[in-house]
Amino acid sequence: DFGSLRDRADALGELAFGLAAELDRDTSKPERLNAAAAGFRAFTKYLQDDIDTYVAGHDLVLSQSAQMLRRDIVKSFEIAASAHRIQSARRAEAFFREGAAH
Repeated sequence: DFGSLRDRADALGELAFGLAAELDRDTSKPERLNAAAAGFRAFTKYLQDDIDTYVAGHDLVLSQSAQMLRRDIVKSFEIAASAHRIQSARRAEAFFREGAAH
């Protein structure tokens, strides 16, 4: 129901603030948050999919600005996910390269 969607959105907001605070606390190794950021993106995608299902199932019509915001959010997370996949592949290559050298 809609209340559950709002609760999940609020929870993601709290997680985002927590991740940002952690990064602000120690900026020396931002890569340590890669796994948390990847999980955050996945949870956000699941929430967006559920919101889309709710909107479609209740025959709601989003305003043009809400549609643009949704599109921007989805595109931003797709770009971030692509960047994460590239970074992960590079880390994996480096890991195996270092392992082969030992």
